[in-house]
Amino acid sequence: MRLGCVEFLTRLLKKILKKIIGRISMLIKGKYIKQTIKPGIDFLHDPKKNTSLFVVKFGNEEIAIYVAVDSSLEEHELQLSHHIAHLIAFYLNKLEKQFDSIFKECGIDKRLINVFIFADNYCKRSPRIKSELSSKVNEENPIYLFSSANEELFEIIIVYSVDYIDKLFILENNQAEQLIIKNIIINIYSEFINDLNENEIEEKADKFIELNIPDNISGFPLEKLNPLTDRVINYSPPLNTSETSKTEVEKLVVDFFRNNSIKSGKYNGEELKQILNELFKFIQSELENEIKKYNNSILYFTYAQIEFLRNYRESMEIHFGMAQKTYTEYDIPEEKAKFLEEVVMRNTSFQHLIETILKVNSQDGNDIKVEEFQYLEALTTMACELALASDSIHYTIIPYELVVNEDYSFILDENTFDNEDYLINHSKKGLKDDFTKYKRAKHISNDLSDDKGLDSKYDGIENTFINDFGFKFTDFLNIIFALAIHINPSNDDYYPMIYLDQDSLVKEVKNTIKNMINQKISDQVILNVLEFISLPYETFRNHDPFLPNLLRMNENRFSIKPLIKFLDNGKIKYIYGVWSVYSAGGIYSNKISMGRFPYQLKNCETKKELKKMEKIHNKNLEKEVDKIASDIFGPENVISNLKKFKNIDKSLPNDPDCGEIDSITVDKSNKILYVLEAKDVVKALSPNELRTEFNKFFDPAKEKNYSKKLLKKVSFVAKHLNLFLKFFNVSDDEEWIIKFAFVTYEVHLSAFHKVNNIDFIPLSELEDYFITKET
Repeated sequence: MRLGCVEFLTRLLKKILKKIIGRISMLIKGKYIKQTIKPGIDFLHDPKKNTSLFVVKFGNEEIAIYVAVDSSLEEHELQLSHHIAHLIAFYLNKLEKQFDSIFKECGIDKRLINVFIFADNYCKRSPRIKSELSSKVNEENPIYLFSSANEELFEIIIVYSVDYIDKLFILENNQAEQLIIKNIIINIYSEFINDLNENEIEEKADKFIELNIPDNISGFPLEKLNPLTDRVINYSPPLNTSETSKTEVEKLVVDFFRNNSIKSGKYNGEELKQILNELFKFIQSELENEIKKYNNSILYFTYAQIEFLRNYRESMEIHFGMAQKTYTEYDIPEEKAKFLEEVVMRNTSFQHLIETILKVNSQDGNDIKVEEFQYLEALTTMACELALASDSIHYTIIPYELVVNEDYSFILDENTFDNEDYLINHSKKGLKDDFTKYKRAKHISNDLSDDKGLDSKYDGIENTFINDFGFKFTDFLNIIFALAIHINPSNDDYYPMIYLDQDSLVKEVKNTIKNMINQKISDQVILNVLEFISLPYETFRNHDPFLPNLLRMNENRFSIKPLIKFLDNGKIKYIYGVWSVYSAGGIYSNKISMGRFPYQLKNCETKKELKKMEKIHNKNLEKEVDKIASDIFGPENVISNLKKFKNIDKSLPNDPDCGEIDSITVDKSNKILYVLEAKDVVKALSPNELRTEFNKFFDPAKEKNYSKKLLKKVSFVAKHLNLFLKFFNVSDDEEWIIKFAFVTYEVHLSAFHKVNNIDFIPLSELEDYFITKET
């Protein structure tokens, strides 16, 4: 293992990595984009040269783990190198105290420590690295470590086999983690402790692994996961938010309070709403004035960040899917909830920013810089938060309170809903979708010919789409798929976006569909779809005030119209990102599958057909509840859609005031009777929608809100419990518990309001609800 001090290699590595050895804090100030993986671990990436490294905070110092790249680097090779680097960063961070003890024992705690990851193929390609390094790894030994040191520097070099390393990383055990960390320990002792023989060093390393990385399932399995399209392989991480920019925007708010003579104290209700409205106008005006300083680069920069953020979200959700099969030291739903809270807010801000850019319609000015964009993001985030708070007060759903201090610092808060619990439950439901994404990424197919076609329930929609929009729903989906997956222009100056003139784009789509599914499609149909999902530059010109919440259900919004359309020298041009188009297709598919639409349709045939589909979707929820309950407790212990109560006992009224009960289920083993109501309610995404959702369940002014009706059903069953138990052939009616709940497709924020004491169970969690008993 020990090669001694290899000075030539140290000099070589410095050249390869453009002399970036040194204190890592200097790198962060330079060309690298920093992304915090977790506290103590940062990932730095230079998108222009595709160079990257992990940085581990280690006391007052930093350890760098470099990934070697060149122009011939293949994606699989990059993934492998990043995987090994991340593994090492994780354990250096997790076992900081243990490693610090070893560093002090060996006298290297004051040295700069670097780790370099080389694929064997890289060693073969590079004329500056001795080619025999690649021969050190093979099928039997797929990874090789050695080290070098001088008075100021300690380096570990890791070479791995691209062909055989994946056999070391398996789900069933953590042998890969153990082997790599063990070899790092061996290299440290071999380099610095001369009075230990090989057996003693091996024994020390084995003891370290036994105490700190015991046998377990893998925490770092290596599986080949396919990207949506090769185009996203080299996407950068999204930019980090800037604390400096946030502080600048908060200072603007403080100045607003001071200049408008807003005194210290507490504000709420209509008075607060008026303050928030004026403050929103002020921040939005500042945002629009800032945007006017820049040319088209602001549009491209913003769109790129939307793409990078979406790619980051997708990759993280696949990670959360895979994490359910692996060893983790964190609570997965809680970790995902934290993640979602950030990315959803940033996505909302980015969308409002790009829509504001289209409103301002500025194509003159300067190129935008990173720090200038971060300031715009901070402004946009503040504008979105202010609009949300104002609307929540307006719709009397969330009574916000503003506290202004003597120094004009401020706190805007609400405590009506348990947002943390909501996010965790929302995340828990989403984890099942994440696991599906993970499995799909292992076997993804981008071949249109693999599509089995739409279910027969879409037959009506196919016809109404032609009449109302000028294309079939299947045409729409095929064109979305072609745009997102299969178009890679030869001129890619606007990467990551695709930039094409209208004629070229129509031709590309037409050829893709012909080649993939041997189907002819007319130019006019393609043009109709492009128009349907496009936003021209002048779309929002006359929108003032420009309220983000009003746009969320508007027909013209970026999330469902991701193609930006404009004239350039008399020619129609389009610019778009593959994730944005793919996501828009997903929004339409998901909404239509439930019998709904992404925005309010005028009276048309499609609207009527969707109503029919919505009724079927509602009924399917009841059927699914019946199936799950019957599978667990047996069909003889389940009643569904109880309308004629005399079927339970002739002494009961046939049509009592409580009305129909969707599901009654008995768990005879645990003496629990369940009264369940299936409610397919549109998930609220805005304050207005939340008011509507909340009213349906809890509005005290409504005699027949859902909660009152459910409690009435529960009361009726409780009053006649002995008769219901008799129906289920239960003679012992003592010490029975009645549990009641709404079963929904979604996780609804209304369920986490403080006035609620009724369980809301997403359909995906119903089985767990039945099986898990309270202790």
